[in-house]
Amino acid sequence: MNVLEIPLIKLLGITRNKENRLELPFLEETASYFQTQHAGTQFTLAETASVDFIQSEFSQLEGKIDLVFRKSEIKFRQMSQENIIAFASINQENKNKFEKYLKRRGQANIAIDIKLIDIQNIVTFEGVFYWFVSSKI
Repeated sequence: MNVLEIPLIKLLGITRNKENRLELPFLEETASYFQTQHAGTQFTLAETASVDFIQSEFSQLEGKIDLVFRKSEIKFRQMSQENIIAFASINQENKNKFEKYLKRRGQANIAIDIKLIDIQNIVTFEGVFYWFVSSKI
């Protein structure tokens, strides 16, 4: 599934930038009371980036797995009135563990690290998004 086709993502104006990263524009329509990027839009960008990362990092599993969002641990760092870009990653040990358990048991948990950085290079958000993944086959 292309995450950019999700209606909420379209509504928020999230796009893929030249570096192939998801980017949230600063829009008056979705700004917070303080006229900065709203916490809810940042969370949506981060959660979407975690799904997008799973899909790209494990592209061989496309159409073969179901994802269930379990929880997140997040911290908002700074307010911003700029576009915000999502950076997703996973450490190699967690990636290996995920692949091993998914292959052996047909299900596994995965934690995706997310950092949101605005175009002025200010970190606005850091978090970990935890997913339960089960095999359809």
